[in-house]
Amino acid sequence: MEEPPVSSFGDASQPFPNHTVYPSYSSNVPSTASAVADPAKEVLSPYLPPAELSAALVDASQRGNLERLKQLVEAYDYDVNTPDREDCSLLQWAALNNHVQCIQFLVDRGANVNYTGGELRATPMHWATFMGNLAAVVCLVKNGADATVVNRDGCGTLHFACQRGFSHIVAFLLGKGLDVNLRDQFGMTPLMWSTKVSAVDPARLLINMGADVNLKDRMHGNTALHWAALNTNISVCQLLLKHGADVDALNAEGKTPLAISLTDKRNRYIEDVLRKHRQEKGLEGSWLTRNVARNDDLIKVLFNMIPFVTFIFIGLTMTLAWSVLWKILFIVLYCVGTFYVGKWLNFFRFADRFPLAVYIGCKTCVIATVCFIWIPSIVSFWSITWWLLLLSGLMYTFGRTWLGDPGFISPPKEDKLQAVVELAEKNEFNVVKLCTSCMVVKPLRSKHCSICGKCVDRMDHHCPFTGNCVGKKNHRFFVGYLIFLSLAGVYTIWAGCTYVGMACGLSSQHFLLTIGPSLHGCPWSMYVIIFSLGFTAWVMGMAVMQIHQISVMAMTTNERINQRRYGHFRDEDGTDVNPFNKGFVGNCLEFFECDANVFKRLFSRRGAAYTPLKTSLV
Repeated sequence: MEEPPVSSFGDASQPFPNHTVYPSYSSNVPSTASAVADPAKEVLSPYLPPAELSAALVDASQRGNLERLKQLVEAYDYDVNTPDREDCSLLQWAALNNHVQCIQFLVDRGANVNYTGGELRATPMHWATFMGNLAAVVCLVKNGADATVVNRDGCGTLHFACQRGFSHIVAFLLGKGLDVNLRDQFGMTPLMWSTKVSAVDPARLLINMGADVNLKDRMHGNTALHWAALNTNISVCQLLLKHGADVDALNAEGKTPLAISLTDKRNRYIEDVLRKHRQEKGLEGSWLTRNVARNDDLIKVLFNMIPFVTFIFIGLTMTLAWSVLWKILFIVLYCVGTFYVGKWLNFFRFADRFPLAVYIGCKTCVIATVCFIWIPSIVSFWSITWWLLLLSGLMYTFGRTWLGDPGFISPPKEDKLQAVVELAEKNEFNVVKLCTSCMVVKPLRSKHCSICGKCVDRMDHHCPFTGNCVGKKNHRFFVGYLIFLSLAGVYTIWAGCTYVGMACGLSSQHFLLTIGPSLHGCPWSMYVIIFSLGFTAWVMGMAVMQIHQISVMAMTTNERINQRRYGHFRDEDGTDVNPFNKGFVGNCLEFFECDANVFKRLFSRRGAAYTPLKTSLV
């Protein structure tokens, strides 16, 4: 299969003509001597032959020697659009080496910003893009450069940026209004080029900005997924399939991406990814498998019921009058059977939701046990009141953590594009300030969540047991959820032990002496108590860690783990600092977004000195 050529310069191995220029700056000095001398200190000679003058100008443009460039251009009244012996302009050389001042001078002197020269017939924008020179690209665009002008291979600057894998230039060009589905002369879109050369970051950026994943090129009829299969890029294949790529799209030869992975580019991993996706969509397997797998609602219900059913199955198995060996064997057989049923129904596609399903299923069983078995036996006003209060607080904080907005940063598309352009023009475009996946300017302390696919303001972590990120807007509810869950766990253990003691008639205060009779007399209750003991200990540890991070360390979980990676946690000398730490009281006030002035007045009435702490990073 013939493929569109990847744009290159010169002989396809060098970005620019393969020669090194050492010009003579004076006709009276040998060229070898002038190569060593400092051009800025030499006396300008009015007798440079045209060839030497051109070489000197090229050298000044390459080195960014603005003073020398000005001297030569002004002294000889040189036409800056005159190409050198390689048919390349001075503006192309300056753009290639990212010399913005030289670019601006040449433009002011009338340089053609859309000049196409060299073997590839490329513009200065192409040359700047080849080296990833965003500053040069910005300068050229400001001066009227047209990013849609194509080179010899029919590629505009946007296509070329995708070929080179430079997300920052792709983002800037999209911000300037270029069509995300712009086609080159072969009908290749920027997304197709990104997948063809295995550039994952530009591909993710283009998809998030609305690129059509199912467009076909005009030469081969390939979609982006075909090109990803041809180049055996697993990450790009998964990305495209996640965003709706047609796994059965046919190209001009009547081949699907799967057929390409089996014939043209044999790759077992690509084949596995494509086959699993087909199974998830109900496109492979028996009639029953295909029809069941297509019913996503049914699959989700069955998937979410597995933890609930498993918890009950294990608990009921413990109540059977069998030997321990038979009970263990029965549970193992159940787990193996569940695994193969889940494999048949492709439960793995919901793997990221499994922890939440486990929490809801198991917690439902525990709450039902407390409400319908234990509480009726130990009924009292305070026991019921405390249980209802704890249960209400737990449900409220869990709901706000699970379903609430953690602080997703989702500005309108126009604002995203404008912010990218402003950062690029201020020369502040970097991955610290901009998320190239969401194409949003990230506030300090924010982070992109790969699971949610969005940036979260002051992100703490993604909690799999709540199925949501924990960030600025729901962090308080998450801490409250951990506290209520810990207290509810302690209450559950107390209620369970009280019930077992009453049901089994145990009066011994020695816990170890009562385990055997308890397991024999109330196996289900002991099963729930043991589960609650382990779960509560783990949750209490998390709650203590969260409270310590908030009040003492003034950090999120993400910051504590990645502190060394963030520059704002180090001063100019490289010493570790925490600019967010305002002391115990200040940290707590900031976390709960309380007004420090209220506490100031409160303490002043009691005669205590209190100084409110600053709540913003300077």
